[in-house]
Amino acid sequence: MNPPPYYAHSGSPNDYRDWQPLSDHLRQVAALARRFVEASLPGDQDLAQAAHAAGLLHDLGKYRREFQDRLHGRPVPREKTYHKQAGAAKAEEKRSVPMAYAIAGHHGGMPDRADLKNLVMGEAGRGVAASVWKDAIADCPELGLLLVPPFASPAIADLITRILFSCLVDADWTDTGEHECKVQGWPRDAPAPCLDALRWLERVLDFVRHRATACKDEKVAAIRKEVLEACLAKAADRPGLFALTVPTGGGKTLSGLAFALNHASRYGLRRVIYVAPYLSILDQNARVVRQALSFDATASEVFEHHSLSEPPGDEDANDLAQAAAARRAENWDAPWSSRPACSSLTSVLQ
Repeated sequence: MNPPPYYAHSGSPNDYRDWQPLSDHLRQVAALARRFVEASLPGDQDLAQAAHAAGLLHDLGKYRREFQDRLHGRPVPREKTYHKQAGAAKAEEKRSVPMAYAIAGHHGGMPDRADLKNLVMGEAGRGVAASVWKDAIADCPELGLLLVPPFASPAIADLITRILFSCLVDADWTDTGEHECKVQGWPRDAPAPCLDALRWLERVLDFVRHRATACKDEKVAAIRKEVLEACLAKAADRPGLFALTVPTGGGKTLSGLAFALNHASRYGLRRVIYVAPYLSILDQNARVVRQALSFDATASEVFEHHSLSEPPGDEDANDLAQAAAARRAENWDAPWSSRPACSSLTSVLQ
């Protein structure tokens, strides 16, 4: 069996059937990155195209002969296997600085302006990009057809860069993880649950009604009902910035959750993200959310992401469960997630 000349990831020694061809990896990461952008910002075709191009370029340096030698176990100096720099250099050559930053940062985090320049101008940057380009196009013809759209508004370049970076990293890890599962024989993570907003809203309203019957103060119960009805009515408004100012005990948590689910169902939103300044608030509200939605602590529909959160099962979690939780912490792969922040925002919809 004649092996393909270029690989992204190795597999069984001397058996190329489970090695991942580099061209396959580039195409799959490009497709995933585009899909993630389309889900995040529907209708932004320029950004989706940029994500696709970034996926094709992100591992351009793996066409270096030294990188392929390293995969085959031959001794090669580590600096000769650096591969993100070439893709960043090619993106900059095509005048897409956001793409260059995203590609340069897909291993190790985004650089600053000076570091990006050093990466592009360094030994693994422009020179490698030029030297491998012909072979890369021959192996993956899509590289020769790259469409790199212009970004009309420099004012949002930082936002564009971060979205590209996020989608590219997620796509790269997703495809690489699929390969590792195949090679190692590991079970694949269960698909992330979708936000079943209307059904969950019914659960929340039933939960609220049940709690209302236990409230002995009629005035408090009336105020909570008024707050809830106002939140449900406001959910019909177009997505934007909403404020809810209610004293302690007024039912903010459940009314806010009802608003979020109602709003999400009307406008096709995929996640509810709760942000709070204190871990005690996050922990308390996560418990209330689970109770209102009828989910136990192991349910993947509710995901906590903060310094004191543990993978489902706590001390009983095995390495695979911890690894799955770590991946979910990277991309918030749950319809409801919570995280700490230095702000007093009560809810954020995405």
